[in-house]
Amino acid sequence: ARGAADLRETIAALRADGLQTRPASALRTVLEEFRGAPPAAVVVMSDGVSSRGDAERLSTVAADARAAAVPVWTVAVGSPTAAADID
Repeated sequence: ARGAADLRETIAALRADGLQTRPASALRTVLEEFRGAPPAAVVVMSDGVSSRGDAERLSTVAADARAAAVPVWTVAVGSPTAAADID
């Protein structure tokens, strides 16, 4: 079993990559990858705003997780104000 210090190091080393935020797709991927033995829980760290292209809503996928008895814990990160769209 990993200790809390190891977990903190792993989380601190995480880096965002890509140009989109797709929390629903990410959660769906985790649930599908662990289909045979679902995870004990999933922690979603997000500002809660999906970028273009995320076909599903996070609440829909979270309901699927709940049906599979997988708790989803959310941690809000980022700014409470929306970024300016400069497209």
